[in-house]
Amino acid sequence: MTEEQLDKLSIFQLRELARKMGVDSPTSKRKGELITQILDISNGNSSPHFAKSKQGRPPKDTGLNFVDI
Repeated sequence: MTEEQLDKLSIFQLRELARKMGVDSPTSKRKGELITQILDISNGNSSPHFAKSKQGRPPKDTGLNFVDI
């Protein structure tokens, strides 16, 4: 995905995508920070972070299929 495509998504959609990509603490980040970290992980510039436990609130169901994007 490009930066322009990510910028068109809502903050909730970006957070869900960030969770799947492995961004650490996506709910505490701004939209620009999320976009930067998603792009860094997808380009291989940084490594994804995956929590060892299932703590925290589950993400809202947006009904989006990120495979199509």
